Amino acid sequence: MNDQEQDLYSLGSSSSSHDKLADKVDIKAYAQPFINFITENPTVFHAVSAVGKRLESQGFKKLSERGSWTKKL
Repeated sequence: MNDQEQDLYSLGSSSSSHDKLADKVDIKAYAQPFINFITENPTVFHAVSAVGKRLESQGFKKLSERGSWTKKL
């Protein structure tokens, strides 16, 4: 978890906490990757495909829901 994410989790819900958060985090820059993802993947099918490709590019293997995973895990 990076510093900005930690700030989001550690701050309470009071208005002074929100002010502290706004001082530490550029909200637009923080949200931009999510906005880009939603723009590029307008449906759940696109989103699942994009996440699957990202996982496979990081070395994860796709397993069939219908197959046996016993020897693959």
